[in-house]
Amino acid sequence: MEVLQDAAISGASSFRPAYQTLLEHARENKFDIVVSEALDRLSRDQSDVAGLYKCLSFAGIAIHTVSEGLVTELQLGLKGTMNALFLKDLAAKTHRGLRGRVEAGKSGGGLSYGYQLVRQVDDRGEQVRGNRRIHAEQHPIVTRIFTMFAAGSSPIAIAKALNFESIPGPGGRAWRDTTIRGHRERGTGILRNELYVGRMVWNRMRYVKDPESGRRISRMNPAAQWITKDVPHLRFLDNVLWAEVQKRLGSIQANMTADPAVRVPYRDSRRAQHILTGRVFCGVCGGTMSNSGQDYLTCTVASRQGVCKNRKSLKRSRIEELVIDALRTRLMQPEACAEFSNAFQAECARAEKEASGADASRQRELEKVRAQLEARQAKLEQEAGFPFRPSAPGQRQGARDGAGRGSWVSAVSGAVCPGSGPGTGGAAVAALRSDMPGADDLMMRVYAAMAQKERELISERTRAALAAAKARGAVLGGDRGYRPSAAPCARSAAIARGGEADRVAHRLLFEIDGLRRQGVTTAIGLARALTERGVPTPREGRIWTHTTVSRLLARVAA
Repeated sequence: MEVLQDAAISGASSFRPAYQTLLEHARENKFDIVVSEALDRLSRDQSDVAGLYKCLSFAGIAIHTVSEGLVTELQLGLKGTMNALFLKDLAAKTHRGLRGRVEAGKSGGGLSYGYQLVRQVDDRGEQVRGNRRIHAEQHPIVTRIFTMFAAGSSPIAIAKALNFESIPGPGGRAWRDTTIRGHRERGTGILRNELYVGRMVWNRMRYVKDPESGRRISRMNPAAQWITKDVPHLRFLDNVLWAEVQKRLGSIQANMTADPAVRVPYRDSRRAQHILTGRVFCGVCGGTMSNSGQDYLTCTVASRQGVCKNRKSLKRSRIEELVIDALRTRLMQPEACAEFSNAFQAECARAEKEASGADASRQRELEKVRAQLEARQAKLEQEAGFPFRPSAPGQRQGARDGAGRGSWVSAVSGAVCPGSGPGTGGAAVAALRSDMPGADDLMMRVYAAMAQKERELISERTRAALAAAKARGAVLGGDRGYRPSAAPCARSAAIARGGEADRVAHRLLFEIDGLRRQGVTTAIGLARALTERGVPTPREGRIWTHTTVSRLLARVAA
């Protein structure tokens, strides 16, 4: 038995250490059952909990919770929907509570440089949250930054001056030019913070999680959703200095966008990525080495912050030569090759063992489910007084009807339960909602769980019908001797393509004969020479290979 827990981590994320350990151990068949307090303790995300159930079911592992008992498809759809709705409702309530705090003139989250929290308790001894006051030591630094920028200093020069005087920046870190300049549209940075003039702006951005990486991504809200509140007790900057700074920021932006017709977008004007971009670091401070000029790298911390003493610039092409040469010579050492071979063989053995264990687990689960279904069917037959097993003709009809229902079930389950079936999910949901205009997400989940169960029953009936047909001697699948003949237009098109390929091959043969007269005879040598000359391949490619050369010569010889 092993206990896994992710303390103080949101259940809406699947990028939790213990959760990933659970999936890894499930793939290795290290346990037979997962026990949890409730389904939302595993995940609150509908797609994640559906994927977890699918992964564990594949490995023959059951989920048992204290609240729901043995988890089935029906409980998965119901509880998954309820957990997702609870999470969405909780986020809305939290946002509404923060808005009420902001409208009361208190902080809605975060602490800007130049302020500090006020820790107070009310008459009942509970902590009063959201109060701030001007920081006695930091607000003169903010005023100095505004004064220097208004006088003509750049954000890089200001950051270097503050770091030279060992003045700590926000969070105790070194000052950066981006910390001072910020982002124009998002209103971030020291020079754009309206709180310094007694105006608080909240709800500029919202945050959503990337389903692939699990990281929070910020997105701008429409200006109509912003909440602005005057807080005069937090003002320490005069309007004249604020206006001068904003005017200079506006003039800089105007110069950058003076001629939009010829201005290159930022993404298109960025420097090209090289093989060592973001992978070269300063040996003195550990900071990133970035491009300086056309072919040189310098320490970013030294050039933009002035903290590092490493002022040397290194030629990028020389560093790339050293790295590539080291990789070429050291990776082919006998010790490295032996280590790679051992690791490769160990991984192959592990994968083979895992596959065999998964097959055995699936076979055991299949036998268990088959026994349960047979027992349930026998009980129902006993209560009804007649057998449910259809005759041979009915089995064929049931198989045909089951195929039609199965496609509908697959569309519904694939649309409503992610990962439960293929199909056009959006079209299926639209079709169902056109038949049931009042259906909400909860009803859709219930119907999806029922469809999943019907899908399993259809599969059982179809297999039984096919087995009966096979017992009668019917031929199921396989090669029945049908060979569709190609249409005349298809044959003529194939002949035309072959003729064009022959003409291209004979044309390229002149290039190859010229290289042969120069002493290049091998297929590899011919491929390298043709690539260096820029001769296009028969399919208009740029790079020749020895296989391409061999096939061309074979076509000409034929």
